[in-house]
Amino acid sequence: MDGDYSTYLDYKEIRRRVERRLKQGGGLLAHMLLYLLAVPAVVLSNAYLSYTYFSFGSARFYEVYVSPAVGIPFAIWGLVLLAHAFRVYRRSGAFGEAREQAVEAELRARLAADDTTLLADSRRAFRVHSLLVEDIQSRSGMVNSLLLVSAVNALVWVMWALAGANTPSAWLGAVLVGPVVLLPLLVLNGSARRRQEKKLIRALADWTVPPPYIKRKRQTPDYAGAYAGRLSDDGEDGELVDWEDNEYSTNDRKTKQDL
Repeated sequence: MDGDYSTYLDYKEIRRRVERRLKQGGGLLAHMLLYLLAVPAVVLSNAYLSYTYFSFGSARFYEVYVSPAVGIPFAIWGLVLLAHAFRVYRRSGAFGEAREQAVEAELRARLAADDTTLLADSRRAFRVHSLLVEDIQSRSGMVNSLLLVSAVNALVWVMWALAGANTPSAWLGAVLVGPVVLLPLLVLNGSARRRQEKKLIRALADWTVPPPYIKRKRQTPDYAGAYAGRLSDDGEDGELVDWEDNEYSTNDRKTKQDL
């Protein structure tokens, strides 16, 4: 799209302005990474385990269980992470209502400013609206992934609490949720964004931007009558052409003579 690269840049600027009205999930991703680093740090330190033993004769048997004093704060953290993810989702491009409102508001602002040829007429404005909705939805896949991972993590901790808060399964699930669930989803999201960008470039490749619309001046009857018959295009006044038809004038004179 060498000839229409300015069109692509114009569209990207509008998209950037729309995305500024929405949550992008950067803060949520940082929160998620902090959580996923804290869980294995606790696991590797063995601070999440407690030991009891009982004796049978001269033998001593140890029983290992998860300490609720350590597990409960992480369970609460998991629920807070889920609430954060849901809040970001509701204000991001992944949520249909927020996405539509942001696109509509930005396009109205651009129409009022009259600073882009992409919205030259209603038909083009409708097409740009459709492209933006589809594009931003695809680019917001990371928020969906973070919400899903947060929900799975919170479910693991709820099941841990319902099981008596003494099984190591929650810690194992919290450790694996990052590399097993989150990392593949982020890779898929990145691939989807690249495919969407190529699709967008193809859609804008044949986009023809009309020339600026110039409204013709309305001619007054005097102006039109004075210059309607001038044919010469030089600096001098041209000869006025007699538009009166000979046939009609002859018939008119015959009518007057009969009367």
